[in-house]
Amino acid sequence: MQIEGEEPRRSVRMSPGPWWGFNGVDRLELRPGLLVHSHFILFHGYLSRVHELEQVEIVSVGEVRRGSKRVLKLRLRLNGRVRLFTGWAHDAAPFVEALVTQLRRV
Repeated sequence: MQIEGEEPRRSVRMSPGPWWGFNGVDRLELRPGLLVHSHFILFHGYLSRVHELEQVEIVSVGEVRRGSKRVLKLRLRLNGRVRLFTGWAHDAAPFVEALVTQLRRV
């Protein structure tokens, strides 16, 4: 989804649910005042949902080791519904830090 005049500040690819890649890979983008959640729907392409940061809450953030890799689990409350996202820690950690910073400003 293209929002006129805005470039994403941070973005990360994370999987919905507890396993990386099992339920597909979504994209989370942090924009000024917004969190954009994009996911692929078969036969329709990408669908994006835009959440105002006032409607976003971090429920929990945890890191787990899977073999030699570190996996980050992020639970977000988006418009009252808790969603779990899983991603590689080295990719997701900078995004989570930026999200925490933006949520403190709201």
